[in-house]
Amino acid sequence: MAHRTTKFASAAFAAIIAITALSGCYYDVESELYPENNCEVPENVSYDFHIEPIISASCATPNCHVSGGNANGNFETFEGVLAKVNNGSFEEVVIISQSMPPGGPLPDCQQQLIEAWLAQGAPQ
Repeated sequence: MAHRTTKFASAAFAAIIAITALSGCYYDVESELYPENNCEVPENVSYDFHIEPIISASCATPNCHVSGGNANGNFETFEGVLAKVNNGSFEEVVIISQSMPPGGPLPDCQQQLIEAWLAQGAPQ
């Protein structure tokens, strides 16, 4: 009888191990976990609240669009960014050709915010 109980316990243990191992082996689909279209663009996009943090993190960085930087234009102020918006170069390089920032295009959500801001006339 003890042999039978041991055999049953061994089989139960093996089943638990197999279920645990198999349930841990799955692949998540990144696009399902982190959908790209989960960005809610507000009705009114402002430079100060929505756009300036993007500019500060991606453009007005050391040696780039700052005073004494290597890039064309100073994005440390709204007026500096607005000058590039008004001449069309901002939209061209950030949204259309996506050649800026140098590390690669901005994430979709940030691009959508910028597109909305531009469509609203680039308010401060």
